[in-house]
Amino acid sequence: MPSKVTQISIFLFFLLLGGKTVWAGEKIVLDYSDELNVVREGDQWVWYVVGNVKFRTESGYIYCDSAVFFPGKQVNLRGNVFLDDSSYRLKADSVKYDIHTGTAKAFGKHVELWSYGDSLFATGVHAIYQRDTKRFEMDLRPVVYFKYPDTAHMVEIIADYVVYDSTNRRAEASGD
Repeated sequence: MPSKVTQISIFLFFLLLGGKTVWAGEKIVLDYSDELNVVREGDQWVWYVVGNVKFRTESGYIYCDSAVFFPGKQVNLRGNVFLDDSSYRLKADSVKYDIHTGTAKAFGKHVELWSYGDSLFATGVHAIYQRDTKRFEMDLRPVVYFKYPDTAHMVEIIADYVVYDSTNRRAEASGD
């Protein structure tokens, strides 16, 4: 465990950088948190961010109660996670985001995903969203609404498993 002086030095270093790091080609800035601890674990630095966490990206904001950030690899967001991006929104209890693949895996009692350009709203307990390929999948009995929120033309799909490819505008559902 690094000494308190080392931890403070690392914190000041990151503070001087403005909290900037790279996440899937985007700049991420830690705008606010109640507490930040940066610890050396093995051969990498790990950020433990706690309390009213707010990250800013080039395309939106990320809010959560706490996060564990492995720069250049992955970030684990926990508690009231809300990703507010220019092209989609995601709400969940927790999200694991793989920086290399641009894949967000969301879990919770009530996961919600909105895709603005596709007029799509999906809700369930587990979702995987791939930002780079604009593809999402949900299992464990999701409900998906196309042409949302236009109630006159909206289509509701309830299935065991749903995959949606935004690039090709194609959805596949399976199960009852």
